[in-house]
Amino acid sequence: MNPLYASLLRSRIAAAVAEAKTIQPVEHNGLRGALREMVVRQLLHPLLPPDVGIGTGVVISAAGQQSKQTDIILYDKNLIPPLLLADQGLFPIESVLVSIEVKSILTQSELLVAHRAAELLNTFTILPGLYTEAGEPIQHTQISPPSALIAFGSDLTASTELERYQRLLVGSQQELGVICVVSRQCVVWNSTKWLVHPASEDHDELVAFLAVILNTLPGIALTRGRPRMGKYLT
Repeated sequence: MNPLYASLLRSRIAAAVAEAKTIQPVEHNGLRGALREMVVRQLLHPLLPPDVGIGTGVVISAAGQQSKQTDIILYDKNLIPPLLLADQGLFPIESVLVSIEVKSILTQSELLVAHRAAELLNTFTILPGLYTEAGEPIQHTQISPPSALIAFGSDLTASTELERYQRLLVGSQQELGVICVVSRQCVVWNSTKWLVHPASEDHDELVAFLAVILNTLPGIALTRGRPRMGKYLT
């Protein structure tokens, strides 16, 4: 990474973490969570390419499937447009590139909720994006939007988030692709194993989180082709 670029990015991360700690005393959980979502947006928004939007809301499919409320949705502006009210709304699965859950303090129950939300999203039907000249759909690989989780604290004292998630996964399939706990660690599933990025004073765990999210966007977008909006209307 370019040293100047890296220094500016790390300074933004430090400021965002400091802001998150400042709002920790806010007693209303909903407000505290909303403020933390704003912090994550402050980190992500300046780094996103112009064709990627950021919002919050519900992911839907043309088959009638609906996700739970999702904290942060990164979507491709060039595909089927979301129906937005300000930055909240309904996001067609074909345009969704990454979904992110934000937690103030990560607990076992919160981790399970995020896991189940990711599991549900992976069952969504995605419309084809390639067609013949006659308008017939062409079979091609479609990748479900990966799900990530970021938390600004944890109730764990004797183990790591990866160990807790692995215990939770006994008998079930891994669904979350990235789990980042500020000042602790960021773990990333690379399709065969977990990669662990320890925390540092310069917040290497958050740098890893941002890098993985940003590196994922182009590959997901390439699998989508040009899905047609008509299935949502008729």
